[in-house]
Amino acid sequence: MKKPRVVFDTNVYISATVFPGGVPEELLKLAFTGDILLGVSKEILEELSKVYLRKFHLNNLAVNEQIKRILNNAELVEPVEKLTVIKSDKSDNKVLECAVAYKAEIIVSGDSHLLEVKKYKGISILKPADFLRMNGSESINDESFAGEKHAKYLVHKPGKIKQRKL
Repeated sequence: MKKPRVVFDTNVYISATVFPGGVPEELLKLAFTGDILLGVSKEILEELSKVYLRKFHLNNLAVNEQIKRILNNAELVEPVEKLTVIKSDKSDNKVLECAVAYKAEIIVSGDSHLLEVKKYKGISILKPADFLRMNGSESINDESFAGEKHAKYLVHKPGKIKQRKL
């Protein structure tokens, strides 16, 4: 069976690592085990780093380890065209740019601006739970976007974030 070519929006990485146990963590596992082919751009990784540092106050070492883990399990692509598809939040266009450059079949996002587009140049834009259902996973519900099943990557506790080893 052909593995789908997928690009994750920043919010999928954030939910998977800062709020483990939900659907985004399952998606990250699919990428990290090679069940899906993951594409990422420098622009997505830069935004991810900024959010980890600014909003979740992770230290540089933890951020670098997360970025390295992603790079070890994804293809780094360089978008060649700047898009202006999403006007209400122009920064979301970087995900579309990455997906086009990667020749992705699917973008996975929880962002309403991207989800409103639904499809761009043949690339489907899906919620994490919808993508997981499409890939044959049972027992998925939309509430598990940031659930608490099991912690593997980063654990967020009020006022404190610490990293756990795989």
